[in-house]
Amino acid sequence: VWLGSQDVTQVPPHKRPVNTVFQSYALFPHLTVRDNVSFGLRMKGTPLDETEKRVTAALELVHVVDFAKRYPNELSGGQQQRVALARAIVNEPSVVLLDEPLAALDRNLRQDLQTELRELQRRLGITFIFVTHDQDEAFALSDRIAVFNKGLLEQLGTAQELYQTPSTPFSSSFVGDTNALPGRLVEVAEGIALVDTALGQVRASVVTSGLIAGAQVHVLFRPEDILLQSGANQFTAQVEFTRFGGPHTTIRLKVGSGVIDALARSSEVAHLVAGEAVTCSIRPAAITVRASG
Repeated sequence: VWLGSQDVTQVPPHKRPVNTVFQSYALFPHLTVRDNVSFGLRMKGTPLDETEKRVTAALELVHVVDFAKRYPNELSGGQQQRVALARAIVNEPSVVLLDEPLAALDRNLRQDLQTELRELQRRLGITFIFVTHDQDEAFALSDRIAVFNKGLLEQLGTAQELYQTPSTPFSSSFVGDTNALPGRLVEVAEGIALVDTALGQVRASVVTSGLIAGAQVHVLFRPEDILLQSGANQFTAQVEFTRFGGPHTTIRLKVGSGVIDALARSSEVAHLVAGEAVTCSIRPAAITVRASG
C-alpha cells in the first residue's frame, strides 16, 4: 500500500496519515461535538491552543460550529455526518476514506452534502477515496472512478470515460443503463462494423479489437442514444409502456422477440401510448460492439 511515495504496508493503521468517515457516523455518544472532533488531536498530544484553533476551523468548514457543545443524540443525521467529517479532516491526513457516508441520508440532504464534499475536497487539497454503490453519486463527486467487480478492478477512468467508452460488459451495465442485443458480425471495414441484430443490420463505430466476420457479438447502446425519429440505423419498434420520471420518461420498446429501453424528454413523448409503432434511430458512434460472453 503506497501513499504518494511512501510505502505504508507495514505501518500500523493508527500511524498512517489516513482518517475514515463511516456510514454510521461512529461518534462517541458521551462526548460533545467539540470533544469528538478534538479526540484525535488530544491522543497525539497536540498543544491545547493549537487543538482549539484547528477544531474551530474544522467545525466552521463543515458548518457545525454552532453545535459545538451539543451531544450526537441532539443532532440530525446530516449534522452528525458533518461532525464525523470534521473529525476526519482536523488531523490533516493525506487521505480521507469515506465509506458510503451519505447512504443513510434522504435524497435532498444527500445531494446538498455531495456538493459540499466536493467543494471541501477542492479547498483542502486532500485526497478523498469515496466508496459508493450509487453511480450518480460517483459521477457527481469523482475526478476518477474505479469500478470493482468481485474484488477485481474492472475499469479506472473519469466519469465520462466510464460512461461513454466502458471497457468491459460489467462496466457498461453497472455504470448507467445499457441496452445489449445479440448479433452476428458481418464485417469491419474502415472502423465501421456491420452487425446483424433484431433491429436489422446496424452500423457501429466503436468496436473491440480482435473481432472477425462471423463472430457472435453484442451491440451495446444507452437508452438516451435512441432517437425517436428517422436517421442512421433506422428501425421500427412497438411501445410496450412508458415510465414517467419527471423531466425524462423511459419508453420500453418491443423489437422482434426482445425489448430495449429509450429515454426522452417527457414533454416530447407525452403522446405515446402502449401498442403504438414508432420509428427510431441510433447514431453509429453511440453503438459499441463487443464479443459475446
